[in-house]
Amino acid sequence: MMRNSVLKVALLSVTAAAMAAIHPDLPQVRNVYLLPMAQGLDQYIANHLTRTQMFQVVTDPAKADAVFTEMLGKDFEQRMEILFPSPEKLKAEKERAERAKAEREKSDKDKDKAKSKDKEKGEAKSKDKEPEPVVERRDESTYMRSSSFNRGRGNVFVVDVKTRRVLWSFHHRPKNSSPPEIDKAADEIVEQLGKDLKPPKAAKQN
Repeated sequence: MMRNSVLKVALLSVTAAAMAAIHPDLPQVRNVYLLPMAQGLDQYIANHLTRTQMFQVVTDPAKADAVFTEMLGKDFEQRMEILFPSPEKLKAEKERAERAKAEREKSDKDKDKAKSKDKEKGEAKSKDKEPEPVVERRDESTYMRSSSFNRGRGNVFVVDVKTRRVLWSFHHRPKNSSPPEIDKAADEIVEQLGKDLKPPKAAKQN
């Protein structure tokens, strides 16, 4: 009897630990965007996610609820800020664009006033067109070859786009870089994610 009680307590402890490792917001995720991973692992994961219909894989980061990444840190934060700029940053960009527009309009008016009134009629009036303010676009091409994202360590994270919280993580390092092995690793990652997303079965009480 004592041994059975100890085993039940141990089982409940393991179950509780597994449940604690899963963020409660993970089941709310519907659309996911995958950041580039070493050996093209992200492409294989996208394939298995699509086949299982676990999540909707999107190519537009603006539509994503969460992202898959193999590494966290400064480079990841910079990439996230580009793909998903904060409201404060968007507001600052809008204000800069409005100031630039106001300055251009003022400059055009000053140029018109400074023009000579005795110019011949019919002379074509030319106005210098200044370029539109460059708004930082959600382009990750400048980070595609970032060294920190080319060193796969076997970690895969699912990160919430809005809160930047890690909703799920798993470690599985492929044995080698062959396509079959990378595909196998992706399959096992997605399979584990599917298991973790399933609600735990209620423990039977004797």
